Amino acid sequence: MASISSIPLFWIVMLMVLLNVTVVVVAADDPQSFEVGHGCSDENLYTYLNFTAFKENQDAAFASLRSNLSSSSGSHFATSMSNKGRTDPVYALVQCRKYLSANECSECYTTAEQTIKDYCPRSNGGRIHLDGCFLRYENTSFFGQGLDQGFSNYCASNLDSNPKEFSQKAQILLTQLITNASKNDGYAVGPMAADSESVYALAQCWPTLTNATCQECLQDAQRILSDDCLPRHDGRGLEAGCFMRYSTYPFFSDNTSCTSLSFFLLSLS
Repeated sequence: MASISSIPLFWIVMLMVLLNVTVVVVAADDPQSFEVGHGCSDENLYTYLNFTAFKENQDAAFASLRSNLSSSSGSHFATSMSNKGRTDPVYALVQCRKYLSANECSECYTTAEQTIKDYCPRSNGGRIHLDGCFLRYENTSFFGQGLDQGFSNYCASNLDSNPKEFSQKAQILLTQLITNASKNDGYAVGPMAADSESVYALAQCWPTLTNATCQECLQDAQRILSDDCLPRHDGRGLEAGCFMRYSTYPFFSDNTSCTSLSFFLLSLS
């Protein structure tokens, strides 16, 4: 067997490049890390000294989120606030989909944190929706906020072959999920079975919202999906305090939805 020293340097470098590319491709293929929307608040508001203090608080707030996710068994939600020096505070919140494992939630948060830092390097606030989690930070508290004009949608490009029936099924399911979520700590998932094509959907509010604000948020997310996405095969409604998705693809865990999330089955007659 040839020793490492006898292998030309060129091939060693090429092997390292290929290994690195493989790792990147695997990470990019993770469906929970798929980005569906982001936004940055006001930029370049700080002098150098104030910006440095803000970044220190941001780093501390993000570290606290990670610690809270790691230390709480099965936790998929955390908030934090850092105000070192009593100037330039940072409030932060992370929410993972409940169908994720603890490791998947942690990995999604890692991606969200790095991505939002890249997108909003000098902003006093930022938010990002990935398919698996949501992360937001601001210089003022937003934990009870449900609606924000800065949020929108992500819609697939392909239309259903039977748009009227598909839209009807999706709307019935989304409406039912809003009702179920209000009785289940702001979270509900479920499929609607039909002879032609099934629909799968999820509704989730952040736990810091009141029941009334959660319902209002999900109703607005449903309106977004109705106005902008249906009858496309897949759509996400993005809001400040909630997330709603429907799809022809079963994107959540069957085991999780059946055992702990009031799984239900509806059929169109």
